[in-house]
Amino acid sequence: MKKEQKDIFYITGESRKAVENSPHLEVFNSKEVEVLYLIDPIDEWVIQSLTEYESKKLQSVTKGDLDLGKLSKEEKATQKEGKSKYKKHSTFVKNNFAQNRKEVRVSTRLKDSPCCLVADEADMGANMERILKMAKQDVQESKRILEINPTHPIMENMKAMY
Repeated sequence: MKKEQKDIFYITGESRKAVENSPHLEVFNSKEVEVLYLIDPIDEWVIQSLTEYESKKLQSVTKGDLDLGKLSKEEKATQKEGKSKYKKHSTFVKNNFAQNRKEVRVSTRLKDSPCCLVADEADMGANMERILKMAKQDVQESKRILEINPTHPIMENMKAMY
C-alpha cells in the first residue's frame, strides 16, 4: 500500500467476484487505494479481533463514514452541493422508510453506482449477518445507512419525481 495511507482497508464477502463488483470499492479504485479481499467465512471472525497491523488500523470499506484523507476541491463541492440539493429528498426517504434505514446521506464513495447500503461503524456487517443466518443463529438485522450518489442520473430522476 502507499506510504501515506493511514489505514488498511478490507472488504468481506462470499466470493472474489462479489467483492470485486461491490459499489463500495468505486472510490478506492478511482484513487488507486489497495483493499484486501476477505472471502473466507473465518475471515469475519478473525478480523473482529485483529483491529490493527503494524500500527495501521484495519478499516472495513462497507462500514461507517470513509476517511481517505483530504477530499479534492471537486469532491468537496460535489458533496456540499449534493447535501443541499438532496436535503428534502433524503428526509423524505428517511421518514418513509425509517423501519428499514437508519440514515440517508450523500456519498463520496460512489462514482458509477446510484446508491449503496453501509453499516454503521458499531453494527454487524451484512456478510457476518449472512454467515450467522446460514448457521441458523438468531440475528437481529441492523438498520443500514443509504448512501446516494448525487451525480447519478437515476438519483437525479428520483429527485425530480419527488
